[in-house]
Amino acid sequence: MSYLARLPEVVTTQKQAWLIELIKRIGFKRTCIALAKKTVRTAWAMLHYEMKYQPIPVTA
Repeated sequence: MSYLARLPEVVTTQKQAWLIELIKRIGFKRTCIALAKKTVRTAWAMLHYEMKYQPIPVTA
């Protein structure tokens, strides 16, 4: 919840843009659950494929 509450007004990554749109569409608490699920899936993939996290910058 604290991460979502501190989202910047000017987004720099695709994840931030996704979160802002998701909050508008489904609400704050459901977005918290979606972020938790996405974080677990990302962590699993990073461990499985032995990769480092690399955020994708916004392209627009």
